[in-house]
Amino acid sequence: MTNNHEVAALGQFFHDIRTGRGVTLKEAAGDWSAASLSRFERGQQDLSADKAIALMARLGIENEDFYYLYQAKQRYFPLTILNYALSYHTALGSQWRKSYLAAHPQHNALTDYARVLFDAMAHWPEPTYHFTAAQNQILADRLAAMRYNPAMVTDVLKLIVGPASHELLELLRQRVEAIDERWVMRDMYLMIIWLGALMDHDLALADDLQQQLTPTFARPEASVLVTQFYSNWYFGVAAARWVHQPTATNAAAVKAIIDDLLVMNNQDDAYWFRNMFARMQHAQVQHQPLIDHPQAMLVSHTLPELIKNQRQYMGVSVEDVAVALSPTTLRRFEAGETQLGFATLTALMGELGMFPSQAFAFIRHAPGQASGVRTLWATYTNLQDQPAQAQQTYHTFMTQLAKPKQILAMQQFILQSAAPGLAEPAQMRATAQTILQALLSAKAWYRMELLAVHAVMSWLPVDQVQALINHGKRLYEKNPPMNGYISYFFDALGKVLVQVVKNEDKPTRQNFVQGQRWLLQVAKETPGAWLAAGSWLVADAVTAPAAEKDAAVQQYLQRSARVGHVEAIAALKREWDGVVPENIFEAK
Repeated sequence: MTNNHEVAALGQFFHDIRTGRGVTLKEAAGDWSAASLSRFERGQQDLSADKAIALMARLGIENEDFYYLYQAKQRYFPLTILNYALSYHTALGSQWRKSYLAAHPQHNALTDYARVLFDAMAHWPEPTYHFTAAQNQILADRLAAMRYNPAMVTDVLKLIVGPASHELLELLRQRVEAIDERWVMRDMYLMIIWLGALMDHDLALADDLQQQLTPTFARPEASVLVTQFYSNWYFGVAAARWVHQPTATNAAAVKAIIDDLLVMNNQDDAYWFRNMFARMQHAQVQHQPLIDHPQAMLVSHTLPELIKNQRQYMGVSVEDVAVALSPTTLRRFEAGETQLGFATLTALMGELGMFPSQAFAFIRHAPGQASGVRTLWATYTNLQDQPAQAQQTYHTFMTQLAKPKQILAMQQFILQSAAPGLAEPAQMRATAQTILQALLSAKAWYRMELLAVHAVMSWLPVDQVQALINHGKRLYEKNPPMNGYISYFFDALGKVLVQVVKNEDKPTRQNFVQGQRWLLQVAKETPGAWLAAGSWLVADAVTAPAAEKDAAVQQYLQRSARVGHVEAIAALKREWDGVVPENIFEAK
């Protein structure tokens, strides 16, 4: 299961973050041996899971920072690559398939599941491609607990609903509807199944689902998740109109949504919608008999139980997944009789189709776990959701364990910005200079750095803001791990444009705004990037008025309305309130 290569990859990952954040080996090691940490970083020695979790906490590493390490391991189950099949990254899917199948020539429930997903990735753009009866059954068996691992299930659903049979779509719908109505992903799953029904002209199922979903999507402000999926809803409504009345006018409405997304560089949605519409034009309902094998994902009380339950849910034996780990050792671990090293645990999760964050989050929050600590991200969201408890939440986080001063200072600044009552403005302005230097010297921005960018921009003068933006732009163009949370960067850019236009003199405003023209060319897969582009267009129209700039703002508003980015229009109105005339946001 694990070898020196696994330890070396993890060690290098920790080394790069530690050195990038200016932390010494001694500071990172805390009360245990710096020599042991050095051997781990050089790939010579694994760490225990408890020590690794404590190291994550001291270095400010978030669970999700491991996604990119996972993606580099193409022998693991294909979790992070599925969405690429729906867009324009097909070469990555082919590379992953080759690596995974070379490492897993055997057939079992898990590898057969991966093969079905790889086949879907390879053939999804083919509008007449459908699953065989055996493939439909494999998918039905592996998607028995729809509430488990939402990030993976969302991608899998998007990949399979087009080629799926009517029976599989109906079964998945029944399983989703059995989930508590208050669960946030419930309607999102149903919407993806609805799109699958539209792709096959499965009209009875599609019409029923659309009627069921309309109350949720009639209120895009209902939740952040509804907002994120609203473009999918707008596309689906336009596509449903065409499915019922395939006129040239209705087809043009669907294509206009796709064209708007392409113009705005939202290629992921544009390519998915284009492939979906191609399937609709070759639609044919597929019927394949299915046997429902209901299965519940058991509640896990310990980390060994979590691994065991995942293995059983995936339908594989100890022998199937103990690739370089003896079955006896894995059985003893699942029984709580022994521990696994950090690299071994990470590799085991990769084999079982688990993001590392699932286990690491479990360790951190499970009652009775000695290494359980609250993460920065969890504390940050709690401060926003429960402001009345800000002082207690902040104190608990800041005192839970000793950390290097550099990490503690950045985390303190982020949390104080999230709850302004925690610090005086003079203190924040002074600390902002320290945070700026740390961000400018970082070779990569992970979640902590991007939260810091979001927090610090409003405390800096224009020239320093520009320096920070230039550095962030360079990192963004290198496509490092920051892409997972890039929306924080773009959201901060949108807000600072408002501040500069509002507070600076005319030459400064004009120079700064023109320096951000690049925002129009960046990918718009995240809501933050879409909004930042709109904010730049408004800023440009305000700082150097011209008829064509007003027209560009209007075109942006019209595109946002057509594709379902109504949250961008609302956010622009809110952020520019009192700075520009309100009627600028009235699409004509």
